[in-house]
Amino acid sequence: AMDLDQALGMVELDRLCSSSRSQLHEALVNLLQSQQPASANLSMATRATLGKRGLGQLEVAKGSLDIASDLSAMVLGRTRTALADLEAAQSSIADADARAIAAEAAALQARSRAEAAVADQTAALRAAVDDATSRAAAAE
Repeated sequence: AMDLDQALGMVELDRLCSSSRSQLHEALVNLLQSQQPASANLSMATRATLGKRGLGQLEVAKGSLDIASDLSAMVLGRTRTALADLEAAQSSIADADARAIAAEAAALQARSRAEAAVADQTAALRAAVDDATSRAAAAE
Protein backbone atom coordinates (compact mmCIF):
# COMPACT_ATOMS: atom_id res chain seq x y z
CA ALA A 1 0.00 0.00 0.00
CA MET A 2 0.95 3.63 -0.05
CA ASP A 3 3.53 4.75 2.49
CA LEU A 4 3.54 8.10 4.28
CA ASP A 5 6.09 9.65 1.89
CA GLN A 6 3.94 8.73 -1.10
CA ALA A 7 0.82 10.13 0.55
CA LEU A 8 2.62 13.36 1.44
CA GLY A 9 3.99 13.53 -2.09
CA MET A 10 0.49 13.22 -3.51
CA VAL A 11 -0.78 16.00 -1.21
CA GLU A 12 2.14 18.23 -2.22
CA LEU A 13 1.52 17.48 -5.91
CA ASP A 14 -2.10 18.51 -5.51
CA ARG A 15 -1.06 21.72 -3.76
CA LEU A 16 1.55 22.55 -6.42
CA CYS A 17 -0.87 21.91 -9.28
CA SER A 18 -3.57 24.00 -7.64
CA SER A 19 -1.12 26.82 -6.97
CA SER A 20 0.23 26.66 -10.54
CA ARG A 21 -3.29 26.80 -11.96
CA SER A 22 -4.01 29.93 -9.92
CA GLN A 23 -0.67 31.53 -10.88
CA LEU A 24 -1.24 30.79 -14.56
CA HIS A 25 -4.74 32.27 -14.41
CA GLU A 26 -3.46 35.47 -12.79
CA ALA A 27 -0.58 35.66 -15.28
CA LEU A 28 -2.98 35.27 -18.19
CA VAL A 29 -5.28 38.01 -16.86
CA ASN A 30 -2.34 40.37 -16.30
CA LEU A 31 -0.82 39.64 -19.72
CA LEU A 32 -4.16 40.11 -21.46
CA GLN A 33 -4.73 43.42 -19.66
CA SER A 34 -1.23 44.55 -20.58
CA GLN A 35 -2.10 44.02 -24.25
CA GLN A 36 -5.26 46.16 -24.18
CA PRO A 37 -5.26 49.09 -26.59
CA ALA A 38 -4.47 52.52 -25.22
CA SER A 39 -8.15 53.47 -25.38
CA ALA A 40 -8.88 51.00 -22.55
CA ASN A 41 -8.05 53.73 -19.99
CA LEU A 42 -4.81 52.01 -18.95
CA SER A 43 -1.63 54.01 -19.12
CA MET A 44 1.47 52.68 -20.81
CA ALA A 45 3.13 52.41 -17.37
CA THR A 46 0.21 50.41 -15.98
CA ARG A 47 0.23 48.09 -18.98
CA ALA A 48 3.98 47.61 -18.63
CA THR A 49 3.58 46.84 -14.94
CA LEU A 50 0.82 44.33 -15.70
CA GLY A 51 3.02 42.71 -18.37
CA LYS A 52 5.98 42.42 -15.99
CA ARG A 53 3.73 41.03 -13.25
CA GLY A 54 2.28 38.49 -15.68
CA LEU A 55 5.74 37.37 -16.79
CA GLY A 56 6.83 37.09 -13.14
CA GLN A 57 3.77 34.96 -12.38
CA LEU A 58 4.60 32.74 -15.38
CA GLU A 59 8.12 32.22 -13.99
CA VAL A 60 6.73 31.31 -10.56
CA ALA A 61 4.20 28.93 -12.14
CA LYS A 62 6.95 27.30 -14.21
CA GLY A 63 9.02 26.81 -11.03
CA SER A 64 6.04 25.20 -9.31
CA LEU A 65 5.41 22.96 -12.30
CA ASP A 66 9.09 21.95 -12.41
CA ILE A 67 8.92 20.94 -8.73
CA ALA A 68 5.61 19.15 -9.34
CA SER A 69 7.12 17.27 -12.28
CA ASP A 70 10.12 16.12 -10.21
CA LEU A 71 7.88 15.16 -7.31
CA SER A 72 5.53 13.32 -9.63
CA ALA A 73 8.43 11.29 -11.06
CA MET A 74 9.56 10.40 -7.52
CA VAL A 75 6.05 9.40 -6.40
CA LEU A 76 5.56 7.40 -9.59
CA GLY A 77 8.87 5.59 -9.05
CA ARG A 78 7.96 4.74 -5.46
CA THR A 79 4.49 3.64 -6.55
CA ARG A 80 5.99 1.33 -9.18
CA THR A 81 8.37 -0.11 -6.57
CA ALA A 82 5.47 -0.65 -4.16
CA LEU A 83 3.45 -2.30 -6.94
CA ALA A 84 6.36 -4.62 -7.76
CA ASP A 85 6.66 -5.49 -4.05
CA LEU A 86 2.92 -6.24 -3.90
CA GLU A 87 3.12 -8.42 -7.00
CA ALA A 88 6.07 -10.32 -5.49
CA ALA A 89 4.11 -10.79 -2.25
CA GLN A 90 1.08 -12.05 -4.18
CA SER A 91 3.32 -14.48 -6.06
CA SER A 92 4.81 -15.71 -2.76
CA ILE A 93 1.32 -16.19 -1.34
CA ALA A 94 0.26 -18.13 -4.44
CA ASP A 95 3.39 -20.31 -4.18
CA ALA A 96 2.74 -20.91 -0.47
CA ASP A 97 -0.89 -21.83 -1.25
CA ALA A 98 0.26 -24.27 -3.93
CA ARG A 99 2.75 -25.87 -1.52
CA ALA A 100 0.09 -26.10 1.18
CA ILE A 101 -2.34 -27.77 -1.25
CA ALA A 102 0.39 -30.21 -2.35
CA ALA A 103 1.29 -30.95 1.28
CA GLU A 104 -2.37 -31.54 2.13
CA ALA A 105 -2.73 -33.90 -0.84
CA ALA A 106 0.43 -35.77 0.21
CA ALA A 107 -0.87 -36.03 3.79
CA LEU A 108 -4.20 -37.41 2.53
CA GLN A 109 -2.37 -39.96 0.39
CA ALA A 110 -0.15 -40.97 3.32
CA ARG A 111 -3.23 -41.33 5.53
CA SER A 112 -4.99 -43.44 2.89
CA ARG A 113 -1.91 -45.69 2.59
CA ALA A 114 -1.70 -45.99 6.40
CA GLU A 115 -5.42 -46.82 6.65
CA ALA A 116 -5.03 -49.42 3.88
CA ALA A 117 -2.02 -50.94 5.67
CA VAL A 118 -3.97 -51.07 8.96
CA ALA A 119 -6.92 -52.67 7.16
CA ASP A 120 -4.59 -55.24 5.54
CA GLN A 121 -2.93 -56.01 8.88
CA THR A 122 -6.32 -56.30 10.60
CA ALA A 123 -7.55 -58.67 7.90
CA ALA A 124 -4.36 -60.75 8.15
CA LEU A 125 -4.66 -60.87 11.94
CA ARG A 126 -8.33 -61.92 11.70
CA ALA A 127 -7.40 -64.60 9.20
CA ALA A 128 -4.63 -65.81 11.52
CA VAL A 129 -6.99 -65.81 14.51
CA ASP A 130 -9.66 -67.62 12.47
CA ASP A 131 -7.09 -70.15 11.26
CA ALA A 132 -5.77 -70.70 14.78
CA THR A 133 -9.32 -71.05 16.12
CA SER A 134 -10.16 -73.56 13.39
CA ARG A 135 -7.03 -75.61 14.11
CA ALA A 136 -7.69 -75.57 17.82
CA ALA A 137 -11.28 -76.74 17.22
CA ALA A 138 -10.06 -79.48 14.86
CA ALA A 139 -7.49 -80.60 17.38
CA GLU A 140 -10.11 -81.12 20.05
